[in-house]
Amino acid sequence: MDDATTSFRKKEKTRVNLIQSATELLFERQGGKVSIQDITDRASVGLGTFYNYFETKQDVLDAARAALVEDFERALFEMRSRIKDPATLIAQTIRYCVRENLLNNDWIDLIRFGRFETGCCLEQPFEETLADMQLGKKSGRFKIQDVNFTAKLVSGMVRQVSCQVLNNELGIDAADHLASSVLKMVGLPDVVAQAIVKTPLPPVPVRRERKVRSESNQEALEKMSETISSLRRPLDGADTVLEPLSELPRSTQLTN
Repeated sequence: MDDATTSFRKKEKTRVNLIQSATELLFERQGGKVSIQDITDRASVGLGTFYNYFETKQDVLDAARAALVEDFERALFEMRSRIKDPATLIAQTIRYCVRENLLNNDWIDLIRFGRFETGCCLEQPFEETLADMQLGKKSGRFKIQDVNFTAKLVSGMVRQVSCQVLNNELGIDAADHLASSVLKMVGLPDVVAQAIVKTPLPPVPVRRERKVRSESNQEALEKMSETISSLRRPLDGADTVLEPLSELPRSTQLTN
């Protein structure tokens, strides 16, 4: 191993140590004040070392968020790589994204305690959603006319529901209901859509415990229903009917 490689690995180790120290303190103090001095003390490095990697405390939190997004996208890619059917692919992707915004405790607490802007959620890159829609149409699985419009529509719906579960306004049942609604919107029969969303997701990794709502918020459900209902017109002229979100079964209490 040459000197350049050794130096790079040492610098990267220090950078990761600073990020981990900042997030640990943020979680421990639950949004209470964390200074740069606190971070360097936890990381056992000098104050000057911090500024070799970051200019501000927000920069280190942004780096922590980027690392969690990278982990999420890597896990999502691995899950998707084993799926060939376009309908199953999009349904599992939607369910996985929504579930992670509900159960990924590191992400939830970083967004909450780090005071990131509203709307930050773990989501599939739009380019992948677009590719999924193109694959579904090409294979004849989806009955859609405007692929780009449909991809944007689905991305927006997933983002809205993900933000609501991230804010603890909706429970885990929202993932299956949304995936089923999207499948029916692109032309799949109800019985097929219901069968696809029963496909098991990968097990949830062991994470720090956090309680989520035992019941879905009815007002939030009605708002979601209005949003999707406004987009009811079939994308290909077929009789596509979306199940009212108000009929979503109440979620059971989950702990992770």
